Amino acid sequence: MREGLSAKGYSQRDLARAWGVAEPSVSRFISGEEGADPPLSRAVTLAVMLGVTLEDVARGLGLRGKRIEPAVSREVDTPSVGTFRMDVLEEGRVRVVLCQDVAPDVASQLISVLGGGARDGRRVLNRKARA
Repeated sequence: MREGLSAKGYSQRDLARAWGVAEPSVSRFISGEEGADPPLSRAVTLAVMLGVTLEDVARGLGLRGKRIEPAVSREVDTPSVGTFRMDVLEEGRVRVVLCQDVAPDVASQLISVLGGGARDGRRVLNRKARA
């Protein structure tokens, strides 16, 4: 770390100023006498000054984080919602056309909920089924 700072033109005093600590504290940190890991803000400052990534800083400090996989599966089996199209008819009005294959009774319920009336929905469904 000392060589890295020097190669970039920084001194331990510069790092102490950037961290807001006394120079002896930085000296103890660099020599490894100070066993505590630096706070993230200090690690970021050090990475920027050295022109390296946080991972490089962690590796240089001998920090080995443990990777933990999430308890939930990343692959969620979600049913397809079908396709949709949205057209702007005029100011303040939009037409949304949803296409999803469902059973006729489910379609009737949807039409009823959306305000088309179950009877009208059945008529439309029956016409489409005959076509």
